[in-house]
Amino acid sequence: MGFLIGQTTGKITGTIKDSETNEALIGVNVIVQGTYSGAATDVDGAYYILNIKPGTYTLIIDMIGYKQVKMENVRISINRTSNINVDLVPTVIQGETVVVEVDAITARKDQTSTIKNISSDQIDKLPVENIGAIVGMQAGVVEGHFRGGRSNEVTYLIDGIQVDEVFGGGNAAVEIEPEVIQDLEIITGTFNAEYGKAMSGVVNAVTKDGTNKFQGSISTGFANYVTGNQDIFIGLDNSQINRNQDYKFQISGPIIKDKVHFFINTRLQDNKNHLNGLRRFNVTD
Repeated sequence: MGFLIGQTTGKITGTIKDSETNEALIGVNVIVQGTYSGAATDVDGAYYILNIKPGTYTLIIDMIGYKQVKMENVRISINRTSNINVDLVPTVIQGETVVVEVDAITARKDQTSTIKNISSDQIDKLPVENIGAIVGMQAGVVEGHFRGGRSNEVTYLIDGIQVDEVFGGGNAAVEIEPEVIQDLEIITGTFNAEYGKAMSGVVNAVTKDGTNKFQGSISTGFANYVTGNQDIFIGLDNSQINRNQDYKFQISGPIIKDKVHFFINTRLQDNKNHLNGLRRFNVTD
């Protein structure tokens, strides 16, 4: 279980101090809003919150005698540490809240490799149809080869589970849609031994979870190949707008609120492409 958690979650660390005396504050409550994760600062004012799923969160820092602070848009990525340091302002009146927009850079202290993390927000903006297209956009990756290595030297992980294609090993045995990904980690070059037999690169995808709100989306796409030539395959028609059809459906929500959630994503494609033919006879006749 520790192996899986280490490859699918991130963490938040930092130090809480008094803004006037610059002394470390002991026992400050640091809570990740909307989750059961949190921590209290130690004698050095430091705190550590581990095993946080990738995503964007609000961090609440609270202590009696100080203004409460809300750190918004805290980004958590796979195997990354977000360092959030806060100076609390003393106050007599309890209840005043200071809201801060976070623009922290996540880091990995033991990193010796080249790592690129792509969030779900970034994936939504990319004109891609599959994970392979996202991987191919990264520096050092050419047609599935990482830094000149063989394609079967790349390891593919989904939620920490290895999904390499066993026979050839050149790609993942399980394909998931980009809309399902919460965070995608692409490692090229050297990396730690936790990734097993990988030699050239690692593609580590963490999928989305359902929430307490029902959410859904549906999209369709139609396409055709248009040509000015008259000598084309029998049955092709420039006016046929639905020769290639693409349907996407996604829904998520709670089964038992705050405890059990579901997330469903499906895609149906019917692509006839630019070739067409009629079977007049069998070759064996």
